Amino acid sequence: MKKTLYYICSYITILMLIAMTACNQAGDSNHWKPLFDVKTLTGWHKVPGGKWTV
Repeated sequence: MKKTLYYICSYITILMLIAMTACNQAGDSNHWKPLFDVKTLTGWHKVPGGKWTV
């Protein structure tokens, strides 16, 4: 029983690592768009009734 559980967990771990590697290689970093420029709130929109404070 212990040995079977060990093999199942090992198999799942290996499959997860392969899947994460494949997803990482398939994604292209040029498709990501930054949310803001880190200096101002340019591009952000206030929700009606919302208030921004710092």
